[in-house]
Amino acid sequence: MPNEMAISGGDVYTAAQYVCGYNKNNTPVEVKPFEAGKRFWSPSVAVFGEDVILVTTVHATDNSLLGSYVLVNGIPQGSIPGRR
Repeated sequence: MPNEMAISGGDVYTAAQYVCGYNKNNTPVEVKPFEAGKRFWSPSVAVFGEDVILVTTVHATDNSLLGSYVLVNGIPQGSIPGRR
């Protein structure tokens, strides 16, 4: 079940759970992980023009939160440190 939804034109975007990505019109769009050995979840999605913006949380193999990234069209824009 998605946490968030965005609508742009006739397209519906939903945040994907347990993967780095989102769904567009009920079709999964997975963003390739950019850090080996980490788990990514994308709890938030927004659309601005042609850009799909994700907030993606990063977890260690023990599931502890390492931080979050903002991705625009699958490209990391910056990180937000996690709580320790």
